Amino acid sequence: MKHLAFTFLLSFFLFTIHSFGQNLNHEIGLSVGATSMQTDYKERANDFVGSYRNVGFVVGASYYLSFSPSAVRWNDRTVFLKNHFRLKLDANYIQNTFAHRGRSIYANSNLVDAAKMAAMEGSTKIYNFGGHIEYLIFDSYYDRKFEPYLVGGLYYTIYDPEVESKLGDWKDNPTLLPEEYLNGGIHLDQAITQSFAFGAGSRYNVGNLTLFFELKAQRFMSDEVEGLNPQTGDNKTKDWLSSAQFGVIFKIH
Repeated sequence: MKHLAFTFLLSFFLFTIHSFGQNLNHEIGLSVGATSMQTDYKERANDFVGSYRNVGFVVGASYYLSFSPSAVRWNDRTVFLKNHFRLKLDANYIQNTFAHRGRSIYANSNLVDAAKMAAMEGSTKIYNFGGHIEYLIFDSYYDRKFEPYLVGGLYYTIYDPEVESKLGDWKDNPTLLPEEYLNGGIHLDQAITQSFAFGAGSRYNVGNLTLFFELKAQRFMSDEVEGLNPQTGDNKTKDWLSSAQFGVIFKIH
C-alpha cells in the first residue's frame, strides 16, 4: 500500500504521454537552492535559531509535461485540466549538516552532557526521485510573464547519514556521545523511505527563457533521515526538510 500512490502517479504520467503525445509541451529544468532540516538535533524545543541554522544545499533536474493551448481534443469539461495543471518528474540531491545548538547546551544543568552535545555534529546525503502535480493559479492559456503555482508530489528517498564528535572517535568510545543517543539512538545505515512534498512557486518568462523560484516542504516517512532516533521524551516524529530553489527551464518541444 505504501507504494500505491507513487505507482499511480507514474502510471498517470505514462498514460498522459501515450494518449496526448501530439498535444504536449516538453521542458527540462535545472535548479539549485538552500535547505534546512527539522530533526532530532535538539532543533524543536521552541528554539528558532537552532532549527534554521542547520542548513545545506540542493541541486536538481526536472522534466515537465504540460498540455499545449492549441490542443484540439478538449471540451468544456476538460479545458480546466488543460489550462491549470502541469506534470513534473523530479530528481535532486541534498546535503545537510547538523549540530546541537541553543537550549540543549546553554540551559543544560549537566555540564558534561552539554559539552558532549556541543561536540556532536552530523550530516546526511539525500537522493530524491519523484513526481509532482503543479496547479497554475492563473489560466495558462494566456501569455503571462508571471505564472504562480501550487505544487504537491511524492518521492522515493534514499538517505545516508553520518555522525561525528569533536571529542574523538565515538565508534571506539561511545561514551563521547550524550547518553540519550546510546543504546539504539543512532542509525547510520543507508536506507530508503517515502516522502511527500508541497509548496508554492512562480515562473518568470523572459522571451524563450523561463526562470522559476520555489519554496517547498518535504515530510519524510522516517525519523532516521539524519541518523538519530533517541529513546527519550525529546524524540519527535518524522523528519522535515524545507527548501528554497532557483532554476531555469528550457523548452524542448
